[in-house]
Amino acid sequence: MATSEHVTPVLGMFPWASIKEQVEADTSRAFVVDIGGGRGQFLKAIQKEAPNGFGAKMILQDRPDVLASLTAEDIPGIEKMSYDFFTPQPVKNAHLYVMRRILHDFYIPVCKEMVKNIASAMGPTSRFIIADMIMPDKVEIGTEVTPYWMDFNLMMLNGTEKSKKQFEEILDAAGLEIVKIYPFAFGCHANIECRLKTGGASS
Repeated sequence: MATSEHVTPVLGMFPWASIKEQVEADTSRAFVVDIGGGRGQFLKAIQKEAPNGFGAKMILQDRPDVLASLTAEDIPGIEKMSYDFFTPQPVKNAHLYVMRRILHDFYIPVCKEMVKNIASAMGPTSRFIIADMIMPDKVEIGTEVTPYWMDFNLMMLNGTEKSKKQFEEILDAAGLEIVKIYPFAFGCHANIECRLKTGGASS
């Protein structure tokens, strides 16, 4: 899994710089909250397209033991925050919430509860970005094998790679909908941009 992390793309999908004006217009809101973000590799990559978070906070959330190993020099310009993603999201109305390579670690019923915690904190213009692989609807001979061996590995860890339909099921349960899917140039990696449905999150 560690090897897979190093070869998983970060940039080249969601256009982080596209919300520059929105963030600069209200820097009191966090620019991005990386939920379960490990050692901050996702946020550090995003900084290449969004220097200084456009003047707003970039927040790295993970377990206390993970964050304790990081110094300010390791993650410049990034704020650490201890957080358990099975509890309500404490940062309200951020411009962006992101989860990279997290939802594939869990089965759908658990994912629904995790995403509800995010939806409960989102505002009308907040976006939730899921960075993960999207499984093909059916197996095609001769295509990339990575999604299938990852799915097999995750099955042994109580997780599963998910199709677009399965992501839609998870999001719908939390009162969210897909705005747009940004696929990587090759393979099954993608960023899924989501927002609150009209009327907000479900209870």
